[in-house]
Amino acid sequence: AANDKLAEAQKRLEQYLADEPDGAKTIKVQARLAVCLARGGRMERAEKLYKRILEINPNYAGAYNILGYLHRAGTNER
Repeated sequence: AANDKLAEAQKRLEQYLADEPDGAKTIKVQARLAVCLARGGRMERAEKLYKRILEINPNYAGAYNILGYLHRAGTNER
């Protein structure tokens, strides 16, 4: 049940980004997608997405925070 909701959220966020790649909410949507990925165990993909967020906005403090968490937890998706 929880995994189904997580998968559905990930699908909807990815669709939004496909439809609105440069939309005003893009960074927030990418951050939410990265959270879904991390919760689903896809740490390496989440890390890449947070790094992309920081390329767009180097002042997005939340991305640094989560990257630190991901680094500490390790990226085991390989």
